[in-house]
Amino acid sequence: INNLYNPYIGTWKWTEGNRELILTLIKQTKYHYNRGILNYYEDRIVGYYVYKENGIELINTSNDNLNNESFMGVLYSLDCYSDLGGKIRDILKNKFYASSLELLSPTQIRFKGKEEEFLISYTQYEGMPPPEPIYFGNTFPLDMVLTKQ
Repeated sequence: INNLYNPYIGTWKWTEGNRELILTLIKQTKYHYNRGILNYYEDRIVGYYVYKENGIELINTSNDNLNNESFMGVLYSLDCYSDLGGKIRDILKNKFYASSLELLSPTQIRFKGKEEEFLISYTQYEGMPPPEPIYFGNTFPLDMVLTKQ
């Protein structure tokens, strides 16, 4: 209602040496959240990113289904501090990071990520393939300043 998401919408870029991350953020208006006893509508920020090293594309989440939270790579909403809080998925390490986006100026945002402090437990059922391993470390930096393109 107050257009708080609008400054975040668009394409943002971080570069350092031979590494580059391009983050595209899109506003979803009145997304219907319906899980268990929860049933409401909310505005939120979703999107995708491309990560490259030496000009070679290592991660590209642009084909993500932006309506499926379980497999979406980028998801944010406003938190108590008026920054965007949410998650980002590291495809190469097979894990999500809790992260925030802080608006530094109309043309710069700070991305800060951290590994969750718990491990996801998988139950394997007969006939199911084993879960993919989760790797240590992170593919891209967990503290970056991105510039609007």
